[in-house]
Amino acid sequence: QRDVDGDELPELLVWTDQAELAALRNDGAVLWRRSLPGYITAAECYGDLAPGGPRVLVTTREARLYCLDAAGQELWRTDFIESAKLNGDLPTGYSIGLLKQPDGSPLIVVGCYNLASFVSPDGQVLKYERLPAAYQTMTLPRGFDYDGDGVEDIVSTEVWGCLSVLDATMRRRAGGR
Repeated sequence: QRDVDGDELPELLVWTDQAELAALRNDGAVLWRRSLPGYITAAECYGDLAPGGPRVLVTTREARLYCLDAAGQELWRTDFIESAKLNGDLPTGYSIGLLKQPDGSPLIVVGCYNLASFVSPDGQVLKYERLPAAYQTMTLPRGFDYDGDGVEDIVSTEVWGCLSVLDATMRRRAGGR
Protein backbone atom coordinates (compact mmCIF):
# COMPACT_ATOMS: atom_id res chain seq x y z
CA GLN A 1 0.00 0.00 0.00
CA ARG A 2 1.23 3.44 -0.95
CA ASP A 3 -0.21 6.95 -1.13
CA VAL A 4 -0.74 7.09 -4.90
CA ASP A 5 -2.67 10.37 -5.11
CA GLY A 6 -1.05 12.48 -2.37
CA ASP A 7 -4.08 12.55 -0.03
CA GLU A 8 -2.07 10.94 2.82
CA LEU A 9 -4.28 7.83 2.69
CA PRO A 10 -2.90 4.54 1.38
CA GLU A 11 -4.06 3.18 -1.95
CA LEU A 12 -3.38 -0.25 -3.39
CA LEU A 13 -1.73 -0.88 -6.77
CA VAL A 14 -2.98 -4.03 -8.46
CA TRP A 15 -2.13 -5.41 -11.87
CA THR A 16 -2.41 -8.41 -14.10
CA ASP A 17 0.27 -9.91 -16.28
CA GLN A 18 -1.95 -8.82 -19.20
CA ALA A 19 -0.93 -5.15 -18.72
CA GLU A 20 -3.94 -3.91 -16.73
CA LEU A 21 -2.98 -1.63 -13.82
CA ALA A 22 -5.31 -0.01 -11.28
CA ALA A 23 -5.00 2.12 -8.18
CA LEU A 24 -7.66 1.30 -5.60
CA ARG A 25 -8.67 3.63 -2.76
CA ASN A 26 -8.64 2.21 0.74
CA ASP A 27 -12.44 1.78 0.52
CA GLY A 28 -12.03 -0.40 -2.61
CA ALA A 29 -13.16 2.25 -5.13
CA VAL A 30 -11.11 2.53 -8.30
CA LEU A 31 -9.00 5.71 -8.30
CA TRP A 32 -7.75 5.07 -11.85
CA ARG A 33 -7.21 2.22 -14.27
CA ARG A 34 -5.07 1.95 -17.37
CA SER A 35 -3.51 -0.48 -19.79
CA LEU A 36 0.14 -0.53 -20.73
CA PRO A 37 1.70 -2.13 -23.78
CA GLY A 38 3.28 -5.30 -22.49
CA TYR A 39 3.12 -7.61 -19.49
CA ILE A 40 3.52 -5.87 -16.12
CA THR A 41 6.13 -7.40 -13.82
CA ALA A 42 6.34 -4.87 -10.96
CA ALA A 43 4.82 -1.62 -9.71
CA GLU A 44 5.85 0.75 -6.92
CA CYS A 45 4.77 4.22 -5.81
CA TYR A 46 7.09 6.88 -4.41
CA GLY A 47 6.01 10.23 -3.00
CA ASP A 48 9.57 11.51 -2.90
CA LEU A 49 10.73 10.65 -6.43
CA ALA A 50 9.97 14.07 -7.94
CA PRO A 51 8.23 17.35 -7.09
CA GLY A 52 4.57 17.57 -7.97
CA GLY A 53 3.19 14.54 -6.18
CA PRO A 54 3.60 10.78 -6.03
CA ARG A 55 4.94 8.81 -8.99
CA VAL A 56 4.02 5.26 -9.90
CA LEU A 57 6.81 3.25 -11.54
CA VAL A 58 5.90 0.16 -13.57
CA THR A 59 8.17 -2.39 -15.25
CA THR A 60 7.18 -4.73 -18.04
CA ARG A 61 8.49 -7.97 -19.46
CA GLU A 62 9.28 -6.02 -22.64
CA ALA A 63 12.21 -4.29 -20.86
CA ARG A 64 10.44 -0.99 -20.20
CA LEU A 65 10.05 1.27 -17.18
CA TYR A 66 7.07 3.64 -17.08
CA CYS A 67 6.55 6.62 -14.78
CA LEU A 68 2.93 7.62 -14.13
CA ASP A 69 1.56 10.60 -12.23
CA ALA A 70 -1.03 10.52 -9.43
CA ALA A 71 -3.83 10.31 -12.02
CA GLY A 72 -2.23 7.36 -13.83
CA GLN A 73 -1.04 9.41 -16.82
CA GLU A 74 2.30 8.55 -18.38
CA LEU A 75 5.03 11.10 -17.66
CA TRP A 76 7.90 9.23 -19.28
CA ARG A 77 9.11 5.80 -20.29
CA THR A 78 12.50 4.29 -20.85
CA ASP A 79 13.77 0.90 -21.92
CA PHE A 80 16.65 -1.40 -21.07
CA ILE A 81 17.14 -2.83 -24.57
CA GLU A 82 20.75 -1.60 -24.70
CA SER A 83 21.59 -3.83 -21.75
CA ALA A 84 20.72 -6.94 -23.78
CA LYS A 85 24.25 -6.67 -25.16
CA LEU A 86 25.54 -7.22 -21.62
CA ASN A 87 23.30 -10.05 -20.54
CA GLY A 88 22.49 -11.83 -23.79
CA ASP A 89 18.76 -11.87 -23.11
CA LEU A 90 15.78 -9.54 -22.97
CA PRO A 91 16.38 -7.39 -19.86
CA THR A 92 13.00 -7.76 -18.19
CA GLY A 93 12.55 -5.53 -15.13
CA TYR A 94 11.42 -7.69 -12.20
CA SER A 95 11.59 -5.23 -9.31
CA ILE A 96 11.87 -1.53 -8.51
CA GLY A 97 13.76 0.16 -5.69
CA LEU A 98 14.61 3.72 -4.67
CA LEU A 99 17.80 5.04 -3.14
CA LYS A 100 18.82 8.51 -1.99
CA GLN A 101 22.15 9.61 -3.45
CA PRO A 102 24.69 11.34 -1.17
CA ASP A 103 23.39 14.75 -2.38
CA GLY A 104 19.84 13.75 -1.37
CA SER A 105 18.50 13.25 -4.88
CA PRO A 106 16.58 10.05 -5.67
CA LEU A 107 17.95 7.18 -7.73
CA ILE A 108 15.76 4.43 -9.19
CA VAL A 109 17.13 0.87 -9.16
CA VAL A 110 15.48 -1.76 -11.36
CA GLY A 111 16.39 -5.42 -11.03
CA CYS A 112 16.68 -6.60 -14.64
CA TYR A 113 17.51 -10.23 -15.33
CA ASN A 114 21.17 -10.33 -14.19
CA LEU A 115 21.71 -6.57 -13.95
CA ALA A 116 20.81 -3.71 -11.68
CA SER A 117 19.75 -0.78 -13.85
CA PHE A 118 20.21 2.66 -12.30
CA VAL A 119 17.78 5.29 -13.63
CA SER A 120 17.41 9.02 -12.94
CA PRO A 121 14.06 10.48 -11.74
CA ASP A 122 13.46 11.75 -15.30
CA GLY A 123 13.94 8.32 -16.91
CA GLN A 124 17.54 8.45 -18.09
CA VAL A 125 19.38 5.11 -17.77
CA LEU A 126 22.60 6.01 -15.95
CA LYS A 127 24.37 2.69 -15.50
CA TYR A 128 24.02 -1.07 -15.67
CA GLU A 129 25.71 -3.09 -12.93
CA ARG A 130 26.15 -6.80 -13.48
CA LEU A 131 24.93 -9.07 -10.68
CA PRO A 132 26.36 -12.52 -9.84
CA ALA A 133 23.25 -14.53 -10.75
CA ALA A 134 20.40 -14.27 -13.17
CA TYR A 135 16.65 -14.27 -13.63
CA GLN A 136 14.06 -12.52 -11.52
CA THR A 137 16.39 -10.18 -9.70
CA MET A 138 14.33 -8.92 -6.75
CA THR A 139 15.36 -5.58 -5.27
CA LEU A 140 13.91 -4.21 -2.04
CA PRO A 141 11.62 -1.19 -2.63
CA ARG A 142 13.64 1.16 -0.38
CA GLY A 143 17.27 1.56 0.54
CA PHE A 144 18.90 2.66 3.77
CA ASP A 145 22.44 3.05 5.09
CA TYR A 146 23.25 -0.52 6.16
CA ASP A 147 26.86 0.07 7.13
CA GLY A 148 26.85 3.63 8.52
CA ASP A 149 29.07 5.13 5.81
CA GLY A 150 26.55 7.83 4.89
CA VAL A 151 25.62 6.21 1.56
CA GLU A 152 22.30 4.39 1.14
CA ASP A 153 22.40 0.73 0.17
CA ILE A 154 19.76 -1.59 -1.24
CA VAL A 155 19.58 -5.37 -1.15
CA SER A 156 18.94 -7.45 -4.24
CA THR A 157 18.36 -11.19 -4.28
CA GLU A 158 18.89 -13.28 -7.34
CA VAL A 159 17.96 -16.84 -8.17
CA TRP A 160 20.38 -19.59 -7.10
CA GLY A 161 20.96 -18.25 -3.61
CA CYS A 162 22.73 -15.00 -4.39
CA LEU A 163 22.43 -11.76 -2.49
CA SER A 164 23.91 -8.44 -3.56
CA VAL A 165 24.22 -5.07 -1.86
CA LEU A 166 24.14 -2.09 -4.21
CA ASP A 167 24.68 1.49 -3.16
CA ALA A 168 23.68 5.00 -4.21
CA THR A 169 27.04 5.50 -5.93
CA MET A 170 25.76 2.91 -8.48
CA ARG A 171 28.04 0.04 -7.61
CA ARG A 172 27.73 -3.43 -6.17
CA ARG A 173 29.37 -3.35 -2.75
CA ALA A 174 28.93 -7.00 -1.85
CA GLY A 175 27.42 -10.17 -3.22
CA GLY A 176 28.08 -13.50 -4.73
CA ARG A 177 27.40 -17.14 -4.31
